[in-house]
Formats: sequence, structure tokens, C-alpha cells
Amino acid sequence: MKNLLFCLVAIVTLSFSANAQRYVEMQLPTFMKSNENARNSETIEQEFTFRNLRTGVEGRAKVKILVPDRGEGMISLAFTENYLQAGGIGADFYVRNASTAQSVMGDHNHGACIADCNKRYTDADGNKIPGRGWCKAGCWGKTAVQVAELVVQVAAVF
Repeated sequence: MKNLLFCLVAIVTLSFSANAQRYVEMQLPTFMKSNENARNSETIEQEFTFRNLRTGVEGRAKVKILVPDRGEGMISLAFTENYLQAGGIGADFYVRNASTAQSVMGDHNHGACIADCNKRYTDADGNKIPGRGWCKAGCWGKTAVQVAELVVQVAAVF
């Protein structure tokens, strides 16, 4: 009986953990999306703290960004469900707020950030040096979070 109770507690705990980490893939406007093959890419996953500036709700969430070895866009962008719920954000958020995203990208020199990553993490022969994916994901993460902060007032700190 003790073993059965232990197993039930473990199953319930694992269920809650899995639900807390469920990712929702975001729809991306064309200018944010890369058409590169996912086979030649790097997946970056980062945990961050967020705060809804209207309600005061705080929490921890994760972002997962799939960036190509070459090119400037993202192959995919996903956030854990709790972040989207805190801001009332749907999977089509970046498509619906494309003009704000373009403005943010210009305001913080997003293109220069990506170009700098490509320059710093490419060797003299044009080969990728480890770290480029993290660098590019940082550029995209900053853009994605700044758009959310402007539109729904959900601030994130990485």
C-alpha cells in the first residue's frame, strides 16, 4: 500500500511538472522567420523571470528558440504556457503585432546584433564557431520580450 501511494504521488508530481513546462510555439511574421533547414540549426532554451506590469503577477518561464546556423531569422520560437497566460498572449501574438515587432527591431538595432553575432562567431574560413546560436537567440529573445512588454506590459528579465 505504501508503494502504491508513493507511485501515485510521483505520477501527480510529474504531471504537474510536465504541465508547468508545456511550450506553445508562436506563429511568426515572415520578416522574423527563417526558411533554413532545422537540421542545420541550434536550439536555445533559457529560463527567465517575468512580471505583468498591470497585475503584478510574477513567475518563472522558459523560452525556446531554434536559430539557423546561417541567416538572420528564427526557425521557431516557443514560450512556456504560464508566460503566455500571464500576459494574455496567444500563439498569433507576433503576427497580430508585426508592426510593433518591426519597430522594436529597429529601435534596438536588432540587425546589428545579429550581424555582430555572425562576425564574432565565424572563423576566417567562414565556419561557425560555438556560441553563435546563443548570441543570435539573445538578440531574438530581447526583441520578443520587448514586443510583449510594449503591447501587454509583461516584462521579462533574463
